[in-house]
Amino acid sequence: MSESGKETGFTPGPWKIDGDIKTMTHGCTSRPIACDEHQIAYVFVDSGKFEGDVGDANARLIAAAPALYELLTLAVEDHERQHRDGPFVNQEHWSNRARSALLLSTGGTGNG
Repeated sequence: MSESGKETGFTPGPWKIDGDIKTMTHGCTSRPIACDEHQIAYVFVDSGKFEGDVGDANARLIAAAPALYELLTLAVEDHERQHRDGPFVNQEHWSNRARSALLLSTGGTGNG
C-alpha cells in the first residue's frame, strides 16, 4: 500500500482472512482479519439473522479494504489529472462521491 497507517489512520495492507470460522455464544460466528500475522479485526455474524456465507463475504470485503482504498485513491488522482481542463459529464459529482468515500474510510464524514 502506498500510504502509511500514520497518513490514513488504519493498518496498512495487505489484510487477509486469517483462520477458520469460530462459533461464538448465542449462535454468532466470527472470522479474524489479520495483517502480517497480527489480528486486527473480527467479523461477527448473527447466524440466526443471515443465511449463506454472509460472514465470509463481509470478511472478504473488509480484508480487501486497503487495496480498494489504494485503487480508489489512484483512480481519483488519475481522473482529476485527465479531466482537469476538459469537459466531463458529472465530473464534480463523481469526484465528490469518490473523495467522500475516501474521507469516510479514514474517519471523516462524507456527503457523497
